[in-house]
Amino acid sequence: MFNQEFKSFSKEIADKILPQLSSFDSKLSIEAFISQIINLEDTLHFQIQLDNERILDIQKKKLEYKSKIEEQTNNFREDILSNPLLYVNILEASNLESNIDPFVKIQCGSESYNTQVIRNSKNPMWNESYKM
Repeated sequence: MFNQEFKSFSKEIADKILPQLSSFDSKLSIEAFISQIINLEDTLHFQIQLDNERILDIQKKKLEYKSKIEEQTNNFREDILSNPLLYVNILEASNLESNIDPFVKIQCGSESYNTQVIRNSKNPMWNESYKM
């Protein structure tokens, strides 16, 4: 891509310079010829300055787009993390083998929860809800 842009830029410069150089009258004085070359040089410097400004504008827009994409990505992550993906309802257990102190442990990724311990029960009822 750079090579193609450079060729295009080089052709653009050549198209500007060559017609002006070929239009020089062979009877021009050296001073007039040098003056024409200096004017061409000034034109080229001005064109280069404009091109540099365009490059800076493109780089600025690229940074703005990158910043917007990062912001949207962060917002998306925050939405995912702040909204639960899993709802768990622990209701009850029944007919456990003996009178124990039952509880339920739930683990999903790095999150883990324990229900209340129900003392001496074969049929504990928790009725607890968790968002993960």
